[in-house]
Amino acid sequence: MFEYASIYVPLQIKERSKSKGKQEDAWLKDIVYDEAVRQIKTTIEAINNNNIVVNDLYHQTVKLKSGRLIFPVIVFDNPAITDYQRVIIDGNLKINVFKLEDYEAMMSAIMHPYDIIYYLQERVRWLGNSGLPHFIIGDGERSTILANIRSERDFATFSMQYIYEGKPNKQMQALKHLALIGKFRDNQIKKNPQYKRILEVLQLIEPKVADEFMGRFDYAWECACEDKFDFSKCVQVQYEGKKTSIVFFSVGRKAFANKEYYQVVADAKQLKQKADAVLLIVFVGDTLKCCNIDWFYYEKQYAPDAIVLEFYEKIGMFNGTMSFDIYEELCKKMLEGK
Repeated sequence: MFEYASIYVPLQIKERSKSKGKQEDAWLKDIVYDEAVRQIKTTIEAINNNNIVVNDLYHQTVKLKSGRLIFPVIVFDNPAITDYQRVIIDGNLKINVFKLEDYEAMMSAIMHPYDIIYYLQERVRWLGNSGLPHFIIGDGERSTILANIRSERDFATFSMQYIYEGKPNKQMQALKHLALIGKFRDNQIKKNPQYKRILEVLQLIEPKVADEFMGRFDYAWECACEDKFDFSKCVQVQYEGKKTSIVFFSVGRKAFANKEYYQVVADAKQLKQKADAVLLIVFVGDTLKCCNIDWFYYEKQYAPDAIVLEFYEKIGMFNGTMSFDIYEELCKKMLEGK
């Protein structure tokens, strides 16, 4: 089973035995359309009704949660079968079915987990109980895409064009964001006590808006390398009724000795943006155009406080005029005042 952005993708994989037995049509019906479907149902029932605890590929304990979106998939390996039912609808249950070669083609055409999940959702909607369309029209917000479809790869390629509106740069930024998540995993999994929550927040950035996230990320990186103090750039994500502000915080080429100083800007941003939580991505640059990054997650119940907000605004917390030294001195006084 795969998990991404609080979505589960359980797979059933079926392989045709080389020994003689059922004819291909009978094998497809009994093993894929019947047995694998029953096993998928059992899997989903177990996720929703049992407290299942597993280890992920990073050897971290994961407790599966009920009530999440689930996109089940059946993959079968049988080269003799060329025609098959690509979507199985059983009541409210919708299952994507792939021949192994088609699954590999889809996975090679679509690289981002979020896009794969979107493809599984749209594949059900587009195909239903029918086969692949011969001709397809996709109407986006700013463009219309036409495609001839001869294979699963064609359909997956069309979907990628549709998602990113034919703009390779948007897809490149989405993959750049995905690579950032990979680096975060590798570097923070054993260091950061808020690792899992931060990972969830990062995965909420949808690929089609990843260019906006990465634009702010690159801006803060450049500011840090140029020794500029800046925390003006933010994005917001929302999940399960909780609003989280992601703040790109360049401290220039000087690092804070006390990491609690991060809490002051996090508190100010929470008040200003009426957020439930704040994620600071803190950039410390050098003259070689490289950055060290700190990840600071701050969460407390939002409570409006007009007096404190007015104080933050009066001292220049939100107008971009504050310097590193002034901010550091402010943090010392505020933390001493606690």
